[in-house]
Amino acid sequence: MADPISSIRNLGPAVEESFGRAGITSAEELREMGADAGAVDIDNVAVFAGHVGMKTLNYPTGNLLPNGGFDSIADWSGNAFNLVDGVSRANVEAVGNPWDVNLSGAVELL
Repeated sequence: MADPISSIRNLGPAVEESFGRAGITSAEELREMGADAGAVDIDNVAVFAGHVGMKTLNYPTGNLLPNGGFDSIADWSGNAFNLVDGVSRANVEAVGNPWDVNLSGAVELL
């Protein structure tokens, strides 16, 4: 029997469900897709609260990330964080194993 996607570190049931809708049902299938190496630019990241499924939540509106535009180093961490000209410019090859690349942003949960 194949290992579930959620057996991969930091991938939970929600990610497993999303991949399942795309026809990827096992950790092996996901790993066989491979990983790209090289430079990746990330900018204008946003997280919005609103609903879970059909249930509307009573959260404030607006972007929950205080620094989604990478205007400074505030609120970001991880081995993929590299602030260059207002974007996070990650070099996946420099990190090593592509599966270990991490960019984390602070989100204040109410």
